[in-house]
Amino acid sequence: MKNVFLNLPLKKKFLILTSVYVATFIIGIIVIFTSQAILNGKAEKMALLNKYKSDLPNLRVSVNALRGELFVALLADKHTMIEEVEESQAGYEFHRAKIDNLKASLVDIQNVIQDSKLNSNSEVLYGTIDSLCNFTDFYIKLALNANSNAQDSIFNLVRAKVLKEYVPMFIEFRQAVTDSYDYAFELHDIVLADYDETETFRNTLLVLFFICGIILVFTFSQYLSKLITEPILKTKDTLEVISKGEIPEIEINNQKDETGAMLGSLKTLVNNLDNLKIFTTEVGKGKFNSQVSLFGNRGDIAESLLAMRENLQQSSIKEEEFKWISSGIAEAGKLLREQYENVTTLYDSAIRYVVKYLAANQGSLFVTLDDNELDQSKELELVACYAFDRKKYITQTIHFGEGLVGQVCLEKELIYLTEIPKNYLKITSGLGEAAANSIIIIPLINNEKVQGVLEIASFSKLTNKEIEFLKQFCDLLAADIAMAKFSSRMQRLLEVSKQQTEELRATEEELRQNMEELNAAQEQLQREAKYKEENMI
Repeated sequence: MKNVFLNLPLKKKFLILTSVYVATFIIGIIVIFTSQAILNGKAEKMALLNKYKSDLPNLRVSVNALRGELFVALLADKHTMIEEVEESQAGYEFHRAKIDNLKASLVDIQNVIQDSKLNSNSEVLYGTIDSLCNFTDFYIKLALNANSNAQDSIFNLVRAKVLKEYVPMFIEFRQAVTDSYDYAFELHDIVLADYDETETFRNTLLVLFFICGIILVFTFSQYLSKLITEPILKTKDTLEVISKGEIPEIEINNQKDETGAMLGSLKTLVNNLDNLKIFTTEVGKGKFNSQVSLFGNRGDIAESLLAMRENLQQSSIKEEEFKWISSGIAEAGKLLREQYENVTTLYDSAIRYVVKYLAANQGSLFVTLDDNELDQSKELELVACYAFDRKKYITQTIHFGEGLVGQVCLEKELIYLTEIPKNYLKITSGLGEAAANSIIIIPLINNEKVQGVLEIASFSKLTNKEIEFLKQFCDLLAADIAMAKFSSRMQRLLEVSKQQTEELRATEEELRQNMEELNAAQEQLQREAKYKEENMI
């Protein structure tokens, strides 16, 4: 029953509480009105008994008056006391009607009170009244209707009989009145005591009912208040802990009403926050494949967090790719600088490094045959080839537009193939030959001039980061090849210049010697001419 109440919605709980209040109020009203009706009945009974007690003396007075009128009628002289006789007749009729009225009132009271002893006493009283009234009616009519010629002796006999028979009946009447009055007084005291007892019981019952009602209402209100406030306080405390950046422990009850649902939702929120903590911790450690459920992976928050993880994962991947590419380019740059002076070693080191760094299977490096700095050569020479950690010395020359390598030179765009034409390229190892699964051919361009072509073959497909690395590596290698070619040309020009300088120096020496000889001959001629002049004189 308790569980059924706990599982009721708050609206029904408040309805039950209101029903209890209303029922308590209605029961209290019923108790008050019922007890008041009982008290009113007893009060009415006491009022009737008081009337009954007051009517009995009036009845006795009326009967006495009726007896007096009878005696006046019997004793009055019809000849001399005509007015007295008439007054006696009128008084008799008045008191006779009053007796009937009083008797009827007593009968009504008796019927309402319904007491057996009172009924018995009343029956005796009514019997004596009827006897007296019947007796009185007979003889008073006889006395009032007797003519004046009636013999006095006979009338005297009537008077004597009346006096003899009426007195015992009147004494019996008075005794019946006394008995009825005494019992009515006793019954009134009993009813009064019962009234006081009932009133006391009523007041005690009302006080107890009021106290029990207050206790019941207070207890039920406290219980319902506890059912409502306890989850609210738990929620407040939990939210305060959450506001401090901590994840609290929360226990829920078995209530299935709104407060229970509220605690259940709060428990779900705490669990989701705990999962969020685990989620962020794992993401912070770079574990992006966490299977922790975030808000059931539904809603804006979950979608935002999952999108954040996806973005961070992509950023992490890009960062790792950038580090991998940057590290490879840095190592390649260092390697190329070390081998800068010897182009043959440079080419071999470059192809060896790139094949190993990509974990590829075969690589070829083609360089353009430039005759001079201004003209673009239309031929490519295979200067280095590396396969399965074993150098292959192969002599091969390719013209622009010839095959895929030549086509790359013309278009100046890389070609990446995952569907290799049959018999295009075989990768050779100690175990035999196998077709490559992917081939990439990249032009080496520097200052919009093709310096060569790099071809890489692999059993596995290249990733985007590997392709990006190859692009940057080729840019670096193209610059180094261009510099190497420029240095080579400069070296050749320097040697030519040196040779021409030496030749010029030899020519100058020869001219100097010729001049010296010419000067010597001129001096000789001058001496001879002077000698001739002197001899002639």
